[in-house]
Amino acid sequence: LGVSTISITDHDTVDGISIASHYARGKKINIIPGIELSAYLEPSEIHILGYFIDIYNESLQKLLKQAHKDRIDRVHAMVEKLKRLNVIIDPQEIFDLAGIGSPGRMHVAEIIYQHRYCNTIIDAFTRYIGDHGPAYVPKKTFNPRQAIELIRDAQGVAVLAHPGLTQKDHVIEELVGYGLAGIEIHYPTHTPSAIEKYLKIAKKYHLTVT
Repeated sequence: LGVSTISITDHDTVDGISIASHYARGKKINIIPGIELSAYLEPSEIHILGYFIDIYNESLQKLLKQAHKDRIDRVHAMVEKLKRLNVIIDPQEIFDLAGIGSPGRMHVAEIIYQHRYCNTIIDAFTRYIGDHGPAYVPKKTFNPRQAIELIRDAQGVAVLAHPGLTQKDHVIEELVGYGLAGIEIHYPTHTPSAIEKYLKIAKKYHLTVT
């Protein structure tokens, strides 16, 4: 289709990057190594993208192992909360769906949907596991400052993911102080007015637009 560059930014894992790089070898495709770190900012999450990272960075690898363990524990905690809501699912189904990747809420939502406890994937988030849902469990491996510092330590560029979805504009200035260098403005659920708002914020703090 003519795409020449892509960044792999999976949640809390860099496992896909070497696979993508191997696939791109000999083709006219440039792979930018990246990641999306789920940082805890009470009472929910904020996501920090990291581009051009060194995926072999020791600090990064160490914390990603902890993040993977935290994700597994989180799935078990959500399954227990769902059980109390009479939504009975087997955590192993979630892990099987995730495969070698990071098990997360999207996998939980898919299994909830497969068992017909909801009408759509979005419905699973709305009714059960969204940020304000009764079965929501935050993942607390990183706070936003740690996420940004980790990306910078791995020679990467830290970018705030989908701010219109997160709705935590009040922390952007603080994140800039920690080394935030960009902001994801073009995102499927961002309205034209949200894009205009975040373009102004990007200009104010000299942030790269992604």
